Amino acid sequence: MKYSNQKPIRLTQLIAAMYFLLLLPAMGFSQPFSISRFYDISDGLPSNHVYKCLQDKKGFMWLATENGLSRFDGNSFKNFTVKDGLPDNDILDIFLDSAGNVWMIPFAKNPAYVDAKTNRIVNAKLEPELSKIIGKDYLLGHALVNGDVVFYDLNYCGYIFSLHEKKVTKLKLQRPYYFTKENEEELEVSDSAFKFYRNGVLTKSVRSPLANLGLGRVGEEYNKLLFQRVDSSIIQLSNFDKNLTPNILIKKFPFRVWNVAYLKKYIGLATRNGMVCLADKKTLEIKFEIDPHARVKNICEDSNGNLWVATDDKGIIKIGKPPMGRLVFQSNVFKDILSLLVDSTGLMCGNVSGDVLEYRNGILRSQKIIPEKGMYNNFFVKKFIKTQRGIYVASFQGLFLKTTVTYNPASIHKGYKDAIMVNDSILLLGTYNALYKHAIFSNESILLVKHRSSSVTIDTVGNIYLGSIDGLFKWRNGNLENIGEKNIAFTNSIIKLYTTKDNIVWIASSSDTLIAMRNDSLLIKIPLSNLSQGSICKSLCSNKPGTIWAGTDRSLVKIMYAVVGNKMTYSSIPFTRSDGLSEGQVNDIAFFGDSVYVATTSGISQFNWNETPAIENIPTYITGLFVNGKAVDVSDSIELNPTENNLEIEFSGIELSGYYPVFQFKINEGNWQSITGNSLILSSLKPGNYIISIRALKKNLQPSENVALLNLKIRTPFLQKPVTIVSFLLLLFVFALFLMNKWRSVQQHRKQKEQQALDRQRQQITADLHDDIGASLSSLQLNSAIAVQVFDKNPTQSKEMLLKVEDQSQQLAEKIGDFIWSMKPREDEFMTISSRIKTYTNEILGDTTIIHHLDIDNKIDIANFTLRKNILLIVKEALNNAAKYSKAPNLYLQLKIEGKNILLSIQDDGIGINEQKVAGNGLTNMKKRAEEMKGTFKIESGFEKGVKISLVIPCT
Repeated sequence: MKYSNQKPIRLTQLIAAMYFLLLLPAMGFSQPFSISRFYDISDGLPSNHVYKCLQDKKGFMWLATENGLSRFDGNSFKNFTVKDGLPDNDILDIFLDSAGNVWMIPFAKNPAYVDAKTNRIVNAKLEPELSKIIGKDYLLGHALVNGDVVFYDLNYCGYIFSLHEKKVTKLKLQRPYYFTKENEEELEVSDSAFKFYRNGVLTKSVRSPLANLGLGRVGEEYNKLLFQRVDSSIIQLSNFDKNLTPNILIKKFPFRVWNVAYLKKYIGLATRNGMVCLADKKTLEIKFEIDPHARVKNICEDSNGNLWVATDDKGIIKIGKPPMGRLVFQSNVFKDILSLLVDSTGLMCGNVSGDVLEYRNGILRSQKIIPEKGMYNNFFVKKFIKTQRGIYVASFQGLFLKTTVTYNPASIHKGYKDAIMVNDSILLLGTYNALYKHAIFSNESILLVKHRSSSVTIDTVGNIYLGSIDGLFKWRNGNLENIGEKNIAFTNSIIKLYTTKDNIVWIASSSDTLIAMRNDSLLIKIPLSNLSQGSICKSLCSNKPGTIWAGTDRSLVKIMYAVVGNKMTYSSIPFTRSDGLSEGQVNDIAFFGDSVYVATTSGISQFNWNETPAIENIPTYITGLFVNGKAVDVSDSIELNPTENNLEIEFSGIELSGYYPVFQFKINEGNWQSITGNSLILSSLKPGNYIISIRALKKNLQPSENVALLNLKIRTPFLQKPVTIVSFLLLLFVFALFLMNKWRSVQQHRKQKEQQALDRQRQQITADLHDDIGASLSSLQLNSAIAVQVFDKNPTQSKEMLLKVEDQSQQLAEKIGDFIWSMKPREDEFMTISSRIKTYTNEILGDTTIIHHLDIDNKIDIANFTLRKNILLIVKEALNNAAKYSKAPNLYLQLKIEGKNILLSIQDDGIGINEQKVAGNGLTNMKKRAEEMKGTFKIESGFEKGVKISLVIPCT
């Protein structure tokens, strides 16, 4: 029972409430169901007016409300409206077909359904056949055995929608209450007759026993139908067959039935007076009545046997089996409970405001430790210690001893944070700056050590341990020892200490860790994340060796442990609100008899410490997919383009008990990682194949078996695809072969041209040698022979001939030298055409008075043998002519390249030549050589104007 009113609770109300709660187990109350929780708009439900609720095949609860359709996973509501595709926000009815689709019937609109595979709402816009289903008055519908769905109203219209063919067939019915079809057989139930059809042909019709039925949903179970009548009775038809003679059972009640439903063990009745009744399936006798204090509309049962009740004023109500834990007390007035004491006479608890709520010997009392406590804003009742003298209360404002009706100060000190009983006469008291030993009978406190003591414990051999913000310390025989100097694990801030009867000191540190120690040696470090969802240990207590109970900010945890040598093994069982905790944060724990009492922030709960809460598997499903921010249909496998690489995955873990699960995900074979919330965002995914796994951790933080999987493929860009790369490399290889063959062809062609040029050069050399050198040799031979013949007869003539031979030999040597130079490699700097021209100029004009001026481009590099030879011979001929005939004071020679041509200019300022000389032999040879080089030869001269020879030769 909860007290949720915001007004102060009167003492009589507290007494009545506490008395009932404490005596409830002794009364033998055998109700198999109890109201677990109300869910309304404050929890996320779109409206408190709920027409119907049902559970789908995955385990989600679906709710039809006046403000939309809602899906519930046990912790959060996903609401759908017209923006999401609903035909209308006012959803009057919902039902499930054999494929798991959730069908909805809106007010005065065509039906629609939520596709179980894609999570998409399919309406008449997406499926035009649905527009043919029109309810003029009130549309009803349900699933057929063959997978189709049927709709009908009270105006003699019926429709069958084939889910496979996506086609609507219209039926002619007579005020139908129920219709079903299997294969080619049809059964029609109306207020006037039962009709049986085969292949569309009426084979039998009998008078109907149904009359004066109220308008409502029909209860259906295998071979059974259940109807409610306006005369406060219900009719059950069972054992239908083609003879249309079912067994008929009629039961009249002292109330009107609003709705009926077949449950697993019972028939659920929603009554007009707001009751939920559970009736026997065979006799229709009422077995249990539950009053939810709401206007009930509909009842359904989930897979765990919990009842869900739709109301038209308070949302939905979960009615389940009584939780394992029993709520002893809960109130919005007396809250922030920190400490607890339980004994044979009752219990007492204290809060942050210095208030103590006490129930003893049948009397409930709420009392302030200090009447004028309003002056204190940090009273904090931290601990109760029961002694022979009385009950001590340790608080921030001091130590108090409770007498019959008052709390008297027992110490002058303040700031108490912990207290333990050493024996019948001694207390150990830890404060924010010291540790005290308090004598119970003399009521004296003695300072033991000046050191902050947030928590205190004593082991079985008398060692006193202090927990403080700077670690763990041991007080023994007047000495304070820093345990952290031995092991760094004990240097963190200590929140709580407790010693079990097997002499194991348990230490809760601020580093979200629970540590077990024996004889100052570390046994084990247990992260709180391995035990429960909590991250801070608020309390520790034990009732027997081998078991320690830990209260965290999220749950109560029972830890079973065993020690072998210096090693500890353990297992744990968490208790949460779904098991009966009044709140998640557990501030104190107490044992009495076979019960463990738990003080939470808002109340006190009681458990049998031998019982173990159920650990349910939590199936996880992907409920939404968004690619680059755009919603897509949910699918187990999805393939995306390279640019569609930003993915958001929405998911739900179905846990209807009220426990909020932790989720993890992994990609491919990577490690599992925690997720905050119910969505996973993956950004800038690279091309490739991904298997994304999402799972929920059960209450004991072990992974659930049902894992949601998404097979994702990000396509590789065309230019990065292996086939593209291989094709490109193949084309590149083919192109390389082509270039290589082309290069070989060009090389071969070039070699052929070079060979042809070489052949021509050889032929030219041969011709030159034959025409020039050969002629010179012949002349030498002839002149030598003549000189020998005339030597005896005419020595003077013979001498002249020999001089001529000498002159010819010198000319022949020069010609041979020119040939040799023209054929040598041009890389030799002494064989360049520039150096050769300069050499000839110096040799020819050196003995004359002609001053020569040379302008030769250093960049000229003539590879062609014929060009080199002819240019040199033209220059040589021109220089010889100038030396012999010009009588010129100066000679100017220029050789350069302009564009693609070689320009040669030789000019003197001598006497010039006449036309007869112009046509002479030397000039004719120069013209011939110019033509051989495909060049243009030009000579300009006049009397006393000198001679200018110009030659333009193509470079190639």
